[in-house]
Amino acid sequence: MSGFTVLEVLVVLTLIAIVTGVGIPAFTGLSSAFDRANARAYILQDLKRAQAESITKGCRGIVSIDADNTGYSFGCDYLTYDVAATPSADEVSFRRNLPTGITVAATSNLIFNSRGQAIDANYILNNVTLTLTDSQSGTANNFASGILTGSGVFAYN
Repeated sequence: MSGFTVLEVLVVLTLIAIVTGVGIPAFTGLSSAFDRANARAYILQDLKRAQAESITKGCRGIVSIDADNTGYSFGCDYLTYDVAATPSADEVSFRRNLPTGITVAATSNLIFNSRGQAIDANYILNNVTLTLTDSQSGTANNFASGILTGSGVFAYN
């Protein structure tokens, strides 16, 4: 007769449980690291895309961060502008939801003019700081911050 004894099967199952118990927390940390890296890449790529569309379409490009800071959208605001009103897009070109637990905040409105420069609502060149926060572990931790300069260049600190 060939086969495994109950003791051998229990030893193998115990080893599998130990390896799984060690591996799952490491995987969770790895998943969180991938989410943070993806969020950084999304912001960088989408700001470049928003700037390019503002230039191509000849519009004032508005990046609107969602009220809960979990995503954002981009669209063009065409003439005529109302300086007294909060800048908003006439048409939305794209939107992005960040990975679960990741949020974005900006120090002021993200607006590109038709030359790709970052401006405020009064058309003055403006530097905007963006901050990415990870709250997947239950505690909010800022993991990336960058500045969009008035010239339209974005760089992480």
